[in-house]
Amino acid sequence: MKRASIVGLGDVLKGDLGLGCHVIEALEQEELGDNVELCALRDDDYSLDLCMLGATMGIIVMGVELGGLPGRIRTWNYHDFLRNRPHFSDCVTAFDSIERALARAEFAGGLPREILFLWIEPSVIEGLQISAFGKKAVRAAVGIIRDVLDHSGIVPASNPRLPRVYRLRLLRKAG
Repeated sequence: MKRASIVGLGDVLKGDLGLGCHVIEALEQEELGDNVELCALRDDDYSLDLCMLGATMGIIVMGVELGGLPGRIRTWNYHDFLRNRPHFSDCVTAFDSIERALARAEFAGGLPREILFLWIEPSVIEGLQISAFGKKAVRAAVGIIRDVLDHSGIVPASNPRLPRVYRLRLLRKAG
């Protein structure tokens, strides 16, 4: 049976750098079923391997400064990560520990066959608030993840007539 593990990384006390955890919080509002595990690891990227073990698909989400426009989402597969990591390891120290955690999962025989990274460019990097760019990016990241899960068959397809952003229970008004 296919199983996905979605991991949010980042410090929620540093504004948009905690967007990975905010994406996990938004995904908790979705009906994803029993085949999806959500992990908000915050700054504990050393436990990433434990979350990935045995999953057929892994998705890692994090607010990362890669030099793009605020709110931009870059999607990388595992090959892209390995190719690009050396160029950013000086400014994104988490990349080294992510690579080590995934190597441990591979050594244990539990590295997912498919890994997707969503890097969200931050705007605000201090305090508890997330920026307007960050809020839009969280919605977009949830949409990307849901599309990937729908396409992979891990979760049943959603109601296609209603845009995903409006299906999020997080955004619905209380009656």
